[in-house]
Amino acid sequence: MSSTASSYPAEAPHRSAGQIVLLVFGVIVTLIALGLVAGGAALVWAHVAKRDAHGYFTTSSERFATDSFALATDSLDVAKDGPNWLFKPGRLATIRIRATSNRPVFVGIAPASDVKRFLAGTSYARVTNIDYYPFHADYRTVSGNAVPGKPSASGIWAASAGGAGTRALTWDLRNGKWSVVVMNANGTRGVIANVSVGAKISWLIWVAVGLLVGGLLALFVGGLMVFLGARSPARGTGAAES
Repeated sequence: MSSTASSYPAEAPHRSAGQIVLLVFGVIVTLIALGLVAGGAALVWAHVAKRDAHGYFTTSSERFATDSFALATDSLDVAKDGPNWLFKPGRLATIRIRATSNRPVFVGIAPASDVKRFLAGTSYARVTNIDYYPFHADYRTVSGNAVPGKPSASGIWAASAGGAGTRALTWDLRNGKWSVVVMNANGTRGVIANVSVGAKISWLIWVAVGLLVGGLLALFVGGLMVFLGARSPARGTGAAES
C-alpha cells in the first residue's frame, strides 16, 4: 500500500464583511474629499484672479438712466435678525458702489425706512430686481410732484459719496434693511450714471485654505480605507493524500 501527497492551491479567500464596508466608505470619503479640494481650489483661483487691485470682487458697469429725481433700490434685507457680533465693521464684507456720470453725482446708502421718507411724494425710479452676473437691473418709475432737494443735505446716510466724475461709496455690511440711492448731486431731475458694485470678503481665502486642508486630509484617509478594503487576503495552500 502506498500513499502520495500532492499540494494544490487553496480556494481563494473572500473579503470579509469588514473589508467590504471599509471599501464602500473609503470610496464615499474619497469622493467627498475630491469635492472639498475642488471647491477650495476654485475659491483660491477666484481670490487670485477675480479681484481688482483693491481686493474687491466687482461687477461690470451698468448704465442707469431715469427722467425722475433718483434711482433707489427696494429694501435690501441683510440678516436683520442676525447676531450683532457677526456684523462688526469689516467682519463679513465691505461693499463698494461706484457711480460715474457727466454731471456731479451722489450715491448713498441708508436705512430703507429713511429713504422711503426722504423720497416720499417725489418721482423716482425704484429698482425692483438686480442680477449680478451679468450685472443688470430692472426698475419702474414711481410718480410724484414733490422735490427732494440736495441729498448731501440729509443726515440719513450710513455712507455716501458725491461729486464730479467717478464717485465710490464704501460701506461695511451691517444687518438691517437698507436702500441704495443714486441722484444728481444738486438733486435735479434726469439721472444718468454708470454703476458697478463690488464686495471685499476678507475671510474667503481662509475658507479656501480650510477646504483644501480638510479635503487633502480626507483624501488621504479615504485612499487608505480603499487600499485596506481592496487588498486581497493572503492565499494559503492545502494538501491532499491518497
